Amino acid sequence: MTILYLFWELLSIACLLLLLVAAYKAARHIKEQYGLFVALLFVIGCFAVSNRNGSDAIRNNSTTVHFVHPDSLQTYADVSHKVILEASPVASYELYFAYATNRDNGIHVPLKAFSYTSGFESGIAWRPVDIMVHTSADNKAFQYQVSGVMEWRLLGFNMFSQYKRYAGMASIE
Repeated sequence: MTILYLFWELLSIACLLLLLVAAYKAARHIKEQYGLFVALLFVIGCFAVSNRNGSDAIRNNSTTVHFVHPDSLQTYADVSHKVILEASPVASYELYFAYATNRDNGIHVPLKAFSYTSGFESGIAWRPVDIMVHTSADNKAFQYQVSGVMEWRLLGFNMFSQYKRYAGMASIE
């Protein structure tokens, strides 16, 4: 699977470079035919169209699932934990969650969690759909489950969508 991720990233970069070379040649031709002003409008238009998916990526990484509001519990300070769900040569898909310890009974309570991509993301987009984090019965670990969609994209177009589910245990130190 690692080689497939690397191949897709390289294919995405190659397509982008090919598109940039073609856009440069087109802009140069437009400048010669119609002048500098029309060529600048063409270049600005190309950048505007290519940037249309930027807000979607930001919105994806800022979505946080809140399990319990910290003010509703008598807890000690919040503690955070990071779990690497999957790693490839250029990026890793990670789960971050915060928890606190209830002062009354000593049980660790998950407060919030989110999943994100760390590293170079070009051609493969991780879109988390559902995140669950539960305290284990012995109160020494958290059981987590993250599901989402891996979108395989070329030049901003979704070529293939793949459902992914990660599950495991994260020990508390």
